[in-house]
Amino acid sequence: MREVMKTRQEQLNEKLNYINLERNKLEQEENKREMEKLIENVKKIEEKKNLKHKRFLILKIAQIQKVDNSHYKQFPNPSLYQTYTQNRLYDSLVMRELQNQIQTKYEK
Repeated sequence: MREVMKTRQEQLNEKLNYINLERNKLEQEENKREMEKLIENVKKIEEKKNLKHKRFLILKIAQIQKVDNSHYKQFPNPSLYQTYTQNRLYDSLVMRELQNQIQTKYEK
């Protein structure tokens, strides 16, 4: 009788151990999945931040290239040197038109 109870107890202990092992495996797999999702989300966020930062740098470089550094120092407000470059472009267009008109007059 004792032997039967002892074997039965051993069987129950083995089942409990097996159940605990399976539960631990499932928890570890679930934790891995959650970590992978979090890592993917972090990567996506970093990519978005990098894109925004790259766009900002490209725009900044483009604005600086439109105006010389000396003019850039004169206009600390970005809107001012943007209007300056627009005026500068407009002036160059007007000068080209005048030059074309003068050339056509002398050609006649």
